[in-house]
This record gives sequence, structure tokens and C-alpha cells, in this order.
Amino acid sequence: MGRVLLMLVPVLVLLVSPTGDAATIRVSAGRPGTTIQDAIDAAAPGDTVAIECGTYYEYGLVMKEGVTLRSETGDTSCVTIDAQLNDTVIYCTDLTDATVIEGIKFTGGSAADGGGMCCENASPQVVRCAFVENDATGAGGGVCCCCSSQPVFTECTFRDNMAYEGGGLAGRSASCEITVVECSFLNNDTYQGGGAVFSDTVAVLFNDCRFAYNDVTTFGGGLMTSGGICDISGCTFELNTAGRGGALTVGGPAVCGVEHTLFYQNRGDFGGVLYGYSFSPTRAFTSLANCTLVGNVATFDGNALALRQNFLCDVQRCILTLGVGGTPVTCETPVQPYPNFSCTNVFGNYGGDWVGCLAGMYLMDENFSEDPLFCMEENPDLPYSLNENSPCLPEYSPCGQLVGAFEQGCGDETAIENVTWGMVKSMYR
Repeated sequence: MGRVLLMLVPVLVLLVSPTGDAATIRVSAGRPGTTIQDAIDAAAPGDTVAIECGTYYEYGLVMKEGVTLRSETGDTSCVTIDAQLNDTVIYCTDLTDATVIEGIKFTGGSAADGGGMCCENASPQVVRCAFVENDATGAGGGVCCCCSSQPVFTECTFRDNMAYEGGGLAGRSASCEITVVECSFLNNDTYQGGGAVFSDTVAVLFNDCRFAYNDVTTFGGGLMTSGGICDISGCTFELNTAGRGGALTVGGPAVCGVEHTLFYQNRGDFGGVLYGYSFSPTRAFTSLANCTLVGNVATFDGNALALRQNFLCDVQRCILTLGVGGTPVTCETPVQPYPNFSCTNVFGNYGGDWVGCLAGMYLMDENFSEDPLFCMEENPDLPYSLNENSPCLPEYSPCGQLVGAFEQGCGDETAIENVTWGMVKSMYR
């Protein structure tokens, strides 16, 4: 009984504060009888559960509406919650965006869906958290979201997670919307689809994120979406691998928009960057705008894009260069409508440039083929920004607009103010 009182008395004092101010309930690694779940259960909406730095062996935690759960420093390296493969680390159910989870590493989770975190009809704000070495036999080794969930992940890391679909993150249900800002997806592994991220009918939005070293046996090394909406801006996809779509797989009737994004040395048997498919009467659609695709590899064909079966693709103001393995773009079936390219620079690809299903587009719609003149060692922080004499800068491009993901980064009058800090971080975190 004495041990119980040690835990409860401070909690009660905080809850009956005459001013009605929100309470802070502290969890100490060296305090016997106190658990993170005890503190969450004792908290009221508006309260904060502050966890002392250390490792906590708990699992199946159930988050409470309106509560903030955070490490005492707010830094990911402070607190680790290790489920030791017993269950999902933490469940988020029926929560609004008044619920905050901050600065915690979730590891050792194992479940059917959502090894690290499972969100069901929940919209927590998840800030500076890490989902590391979790697994799921179904979807979402790191996190799985469904059922009207609208979580926001900011400055989080998804690393070394495994699942059947969506090694790092998975979303299911048309009413689900996931927002991911300045996050990293590193070395996640999947069998079926989406080495880092899988979504079916979900809306997923990525801003200033990095996808690197993710792997899947079949579709979408970085991301697979099979029917939802994806919006990708200011991201980097590098060294991801898949059977089809080294970086992305988009399937009907999904709609995916990608802008100001770098694709570097991704690899697929077909589609080093993108594998797109849809089945009549539904059609999938992807647009690429101001993207830089460099050094991507296809084992067989389509070192940049492999498109088939009524897949619609629009490519504007992009750079496709130094691709290895077949032609830059392949259209696999006779019924494939050719992609629409405009003001795009296709140059220096080992299988040829304006060839295959791009044949006849050279010099049409302001397309061109010139060395983009990347800065490389002149600007090691932004190697794929442009030299002052680049034909992809607005003053020299055929359409009078920037071509590629990055502006001028080297030369006598360097001007990189329009490149976001998030884009820089996403390349070199």
C-alpha cells in the first residue's frame, strides 16, 4: 500500500490545484511501482506526462485524449520505450490533435498492424519521435493508421522497421489522412509493397522528407500507393530498391503529385524511380514538376519511369540524367497513352535520351537535351544545384522557368534563397 501512495499522492495534489492549471506528472526510471501507463491513466486533458531519461520496458500503452506524453528533454535520445516484441508499443484510439507525443523512441514493438504505434480514429501530433526496429505481420512496422485518423508526424525517424506492407508507415481507409513533415525513412524493409510507406485509399502528404536505403521485394522501395492521394514536396529519395518502382509505385486509381524532389540512385527491375499502373476503366495519374532524377538504375528497362496499362503521367520542368539500364522511360503495353513531357531536360542517359516512348518529343513543348551543369564539388551541400551557366536556370531554359529541383548553387552570383532548409536537411541527415 505504501508504494501505491508514493505514486498517487503527488498526482492528486497536482489534480486538485485550486488555480485549475494543467498538471505535470513525472515518471522516474528509478522509482519503483511507477509506470508510464500509470501516469497516463492519472492525467487529465491538458496535463503533461514528463518521462525522465532512461529505458522503459512497457508495451500496449494506451494514450489518453488531450494529454501530452513527452521525454523530459523533448529529445528522442532521452527516453526509449521497448516492448520487447510483446505487443504494439503504444495505441492511439479516438484522439484529437490536442494529444501530443514528443521526444520518445519506440522500439521492440510486434503486432499484426502497427508494431510501434497503432492509430485508430486518432489524430495525435507526433513530434521528434523515433520508430526503430518494430515489426508487423500485416501493415506498418513502425506505425499503422486507419479509420478517420489524421495524425501529423514532424521531425520523426522511421528506421529498421519491417512489415508485409509499409515497413515504416502504413495507412488504410479512405477517411484517413497522414501528414509527414521533415521526417526520415531509413532502411525499412517490406515484402509486398512500400518499403518505407504503404497507403491504399489514404491521403498522404510529405514535405521535406528523406527516403533512403528502403527495400521491398515487389512494389515501391520508398512509397507505394494503390488508390489514394499522395502529395510529395521538397523530398529526397536515394538508394531505395524494389522489384518495380525503386522509389515509387503508383497504382490505379491513385493520384500522386511530386514537386521539387530529388531522386538519386534508386533501383528497380522496371522503373528505377517510378512504376505506374492502372486498370481500365480506372486510371492512375502522377505528375512530376521541378524534379531532378539522376543516376537511377533499372535492371531491365525504364531507368526513370516504367508505365503501363492506361497510366497517365505528366512531367514538367524536370531533369532526367545519367540513368542506367534501358531507356529513361518505358511504356510497357500498346494501350499505354504516352506520357506528356514539357520543358524537360533528358540528357546523358546510357540507354539514350529522347528514345522509346519519348521519341518525337525532343524540341516539342520546349523539351531539350543539354548538360544541366550541376555544381557537384563546388557546392557539396547542394551538389545538384545549378551552375550559373546552366541551361536549366530560368534565364536560359526554353520555357523561361526553373528546370529541376534546385536553383543556382554555384558561380559568381550564387542565388539559392528559394531552396528550403528542409530540402538541405533531407539530403544529408
